[in-house]
Amino acid sequence: MNEIKWVVIGIIILLNINLVVCNCEHSYSNDGTGIWTGHKNGVSYNNDGDHTLYVTSIYHITYLHGYCRYHRWYYSSNCEDWVLYSSGEGSCPTYTGYKYISKNYALLSGKAHLASGGQSSGSQYDDYYITSIITENPISEYYITGYYDCTDWVKIYHKTSDDNYIWEATNDTGIYNFSILSTVEYKLIFSDGHEYEFTCNGSDMQYDYDACNYGIINLYDNCANLLINPFIVVYNLDDNMNIVYSGHNNPVTFLSSDVDENDKLDVIWSTWQGTFQKRCFAQFDYPINLYDQSIYWNLGIHVWDENVYQCPDALVIYDQDCIINGYPKRNGFTDLLGYIEFTQCENDNGNLTVDKTGYKSLNVEVVNTFDAQTKNYGINVFLEPDNSSNETDWSMVNDSWNDTNMTEMPENMDEGIEYTMLLYFRDPDGYKTNCVLSNTSYVRCFYGIKYPAPVNMQLDFERSLNGLGYTTLCSYPYSIDNNSCGYWEINNSYFSDPDYIYRAHIYDQTDEYIGRHAYLRVVAAPEEQNYTAFAIFDPDEPVIDYREYIKGRVFANATSGSLPDLSLEIYDESDLIEYFNYTQSDFDSYGFAYWLLGYNYTLHHNYTLLLKNDDGDIVSTAYTYAEDIRGNRLTVKVIDPSENPLDHSYIFLKDYGRIPTNNQCYGTFENLSNQDYYYKAEKGGYRSTGWDMVSPVDEDTSVTYTLIPESPVYQNRMTKTDVKKLYYPFMYILLIIMLVGGLVHVFN
Repeated sequence: MNEIKWVVIGIIILLNINLVVCNCEHSYSNDGTGIWTGHKNGVSYNNDGDHTLYVTSIYHITYLHGYCRYHRWYYSSNCEDWVLYSSGEGSCPTYTGYKYISKNYALLSGKAHLASGGQSSGSQYDDYYITSIITENPISEYYITGYYDCTDWVKIYHKTSDDNYIWEATNDTGIYNFSILSTVEYKLIFSDGHEYEFTCNGSDMQYDYDACNYGIINLYDNCANLLINPFIVVYNLDDNMNIVYSGHNNPVTFLSSDVDENDKLDVIWSTWQGTFQKRCFAQFDYPINLYDQSIYWNLGIHVWDENVYQCPDALVIYDQDCIINGYPKRNGFTDLLGYIEFTQCENDNGNLTVDKTGYKSLNVEVVNTFDAQTKNYGINVFLEPDNSSNETDWSMVNDSWNDTNMTEMPENMDEGIEYTMLLYFRDPDGYKTNCVLSNTSYVRCFYGIKYPAPVNMQLDFERSLNGLGYTTLCSYPYSIDNNSCGYWEINNSYFSDPDYIYRAHIYDQTDEYIGRHAYLRVVAAPEEQNYTAFAIFDPDEPVIDYREYIKGRVFANATSGSLPDLSLEIYDESDLIEYFNYTQSDFDSYGFAYWLLGYNYTLHHNYTLLLKNDDGDIVSTAYTYAEDIRGNRLTVKVIDPSENPLDHSYIFLKDYGRIPTNNQCYGTFENLSNQDYYYKAEKGGYRSTGWDMVSPVDEDTSVTYTLIPESPVYQNRMTKTDVKKLYYPFMYILLIIMLVGGLVHVFN
């Protein structure tokens, strides 16, 4: 036997077989579940026999070359007579990485040891770990997937029992898919240092990571809501008008690899209103926010009952936190088709309240997703009948007689009717109505009471701005008893404003539950637009030099009648910086009114003009962008010591050239940079004082230059013209003297 023993030992040595045996000193006295990691020698585990447990192992090899390893679970009550469960052996492939092995092997009672063994056929492993998860139920394998951008790779690690992390795999394709086990803690590490820790919760998982440095352009409406589906084109003006983006996404994103910091961008977008343009500079530290100050939406509301019949005269209140422009009406009554429309709506949710006698009040949130390419939207709402009324609910009593003018009580009531109450309006033509124009001269409120017990009725005319609280405007001056009828004439001064909701309210002064309402809807009298108006910047250009003063003009002309009041709002980006109000007397005979702010534009800012009428509706818009177009401007005015302007002078700018003064005695140089410039002026009869210096810095500069008159002798010398004027007389005199001298000589 001894000989056989030594033969076996010799064969093992020759084959370099490495068998790892149980190390009882490293056993874990544990009868529960958990995660344990063994380094090289594996893990020992005691099972008390009260549980049937399962083991799933992660076998990780840092480097293995030509060395075939396998792992085994051994079971025994002592460190002898092991029972072998193996993951299998075979050929020796080259493998680097991790594997999940020995999945869901049941552990019997006693001591179990997870070990590693192998057979060498070349160089051996550098290092390996075995992590075992012991649970009461089998463990399943899941996956974590995702994409990553602007980073080179991602690695996955699992956490060990000693709170270390063991690498499992690496992905460098941009889209990863890693196997994971439930209850195990993992960590993803990306090449830029970003980490994500997670625990598999028994389902597939996803984690995306975008490490790119994006620039963002947000395009908002005037209430700071992102526009939906605008068509946006972004040009890079510093890169040969290269198109940075074109499409319907909002926000717009661009990469730092495509656009440099502070590149000048031209942003053009199209909506149902048309095409607009603003400019900005590329930045990556925070978003670029641009505003379309004029876009709005109309929301039509159609009210129906449960039988899909139209509900006219339903009170509709539509409330939003912000209104795009002006102060349009946010409440009113549906027309004969059960329809009402609200304008200047923002692209945000609103609260809708609908009330109608005989129906339950409706209060819902309207979720708006207005498209920038569509102006008009509509919704349908349905009212449920209110069946909770009884004979003491006076808001639901029947109109039990059909009168002509409600001046006499009916002699005979319908059988079974013990009471009734009528309340309604008639227009000046005598027609029963619940809607009048704002210029209607008066309405008559008719009432009728038939009640078996004494009542002390009060009739009021009330109004409310939002339908939530009413103010009494006037009261019927006479008493109304339990068996009476009549009418009350209410003149236009009480209901001329269409922004309010009006109603007549008749009620018992001792019991307000005995009563009813009659609503009166007031519609603004139609007015044809009898004027033309627009506002422009001066100069009227889409791009203007930022050194110019902010100024412009408004044109308005009434084709008939009088001109409505107008208001002009001036925006620097999204900030309102100034506004002007105009009446007809503010415009000159040509129809223009001029405005000037007295300070310059801000470089690389967008400016907007909104011209509105007295209803708050936008009449005209104008846009411009402040840019460095012409460089600095230098204006030189030439004067004498008495500050009198000198015409016909020349102005010299050193290393630049000369220009003559204009008829106002000054000259202007443009396209000057931020540096020192030397200038002087010259004129005949005047002496220059030499070169003066000016240093413009991002601004236009105006200076004066004084010329000194020459001395009096120099100033009074004869000109060539004067000499020519004296030449002929002088020659005649000289000729006469010569003739006289010749005659004297002859006579002598």
